[in-house]
Amino acid sequence: RDAIRPIYTPRFVTAAESRWRDDVMVIGVELAGIAKAYPVSLLTRREMVNDQLVQLPILVTWWPLCATAMVHRREIAGRDILFGNPGAMLGSAMTWWDPETGSIWS
Repeated sequence: RDAIRPIYTPRFVTAAESRWRDDVMVIGVELAGIAKAYPVSLLTRREMVNDQLVQLPILVTWWPLCATAMVHRREIAGRDILFGNPGAMLGSAMTWWDPETGSIWS
């Protein structure tokens, strides 16, 4: 598990401080006027980011096999759940696992 290690503690800088070119493809997430950008080139190697946006736990995913981005709320019954990469697919879909229970999610 986590052979493709997700990002568990992301660090951010402002757009002006970043060294990314203006034409870099990103996954943009905005909530309540707060925005974050996740570079696809980085996620191609890591696939998942466990993060928070406006105190909401989120999971940002990039599935390089089909060039698909998704953002999920990673809070279940009021609990913040961390997700890892099990290194397996369900059919052709990306999967996640939570280290707390060992459950596989899709």
